[in-house]
Amino acid sequence: MPQWTEDQLIIAIEFYYTCRENMHTDSHPMCKEIAALTNHTASALDRVLRNIKYADLGQAGLPHVSRKAQRLVDRYRDNPGALRADAARIRAANGWGNLICHD
Repeated sequence: MPQWTEDQLIIAIEFYYTCRENMHTDSHPMCKEIAALTNHTASALDRVLRNIKYADLGQAGLPHVSRKAQRLVDRYRDNPGALRADAARIRAANGWGNLICHD
């Protein structure tokens, strides 16, 4: 199982904070779309989103959060502007469009 890079985690965190929670499951088309961008499976993204949720809320999600993911959630939890800017930089560098949440 490939490790998540910081840039991939930032894109996952952007998805977590921007799109409705019902989109965070591996069966949802948005989850599949974001997973493809990050070169991970939808199931892997689903697990990472559950880890991010635990890092964000503490009592929900999956408690096995990497230090890297915890640090990024701590950085962006109360700073959505920085998250949007960093995610936009990553998306532009990879030729991806803006995140648009859709069903």
